[in-house]
Amino acid sequence: SSMLDSAVEYLTLDREASDRRPVDLNTCLRQALVNLRIEIEESHAHVRAGDLPVVVGDREQLVHVFQNLIANAIKFRGPEIPIVTIRCEERRHEYALVFRDNGIGIPSAHADRIFGVRARLHTSEQIPGTGLGLALCRAIVERHGGRVTLEKGDTLGATFIVTLPRTEQDPTGTERPDASPAPLERARIDQ
Repeated sequence: SSMLDSAVEYLTLDREASDRRPVDLNTCLRQALVNLRIEIEESHAHVRAGDLPVVVGDREQLVHVFQNLIANAIKFRGPEIPIVTIRCEERRHEYALVFRDNGIGIPSAHADRIFGVRARLHTSEQIPGTGLGLALCRAIVERHGGRVTLEKGDTLGATFIVTLPRTEQDPTGTERPDASPAPLERARIDQ
């Protein structure tokens, strides 16, 4: 999509909070994979994911986050077949979705720049794209009360961590943040 389309998408993020409902992230991932079918087939990419949780949010926007992070992993691939693994770590008040790839990686020096609206570490001739993708991901995740960070380090590949608030459903079906105290085992792991 063009820079203009991306900018429009960026500006229309402020949709009503009433769009928020329980969203199964497994469904978001499946939709993102359908949307990226051509890129996945052409690159022979493997996307592996553990079981993902249900969060409260805007399904369409969360699909976009998965789609963008997977598309980036495919776009910035190295000589090997791209492998993207997605796993979820349960923390006390949030879920941490860990997106790891085996691509060309992102030097630590650029780690803070990549989320800027105009961030481009590669010229358009080398790798197509608007440079708005990660800024959009960050905006969506922050709207959902979470964060997107790049794990620093010059190892092979890149690891993005997306955190989203945990919610527990009470019997009336309304969502409330972290209603029940963490079980003892989970609390011990957290420390």
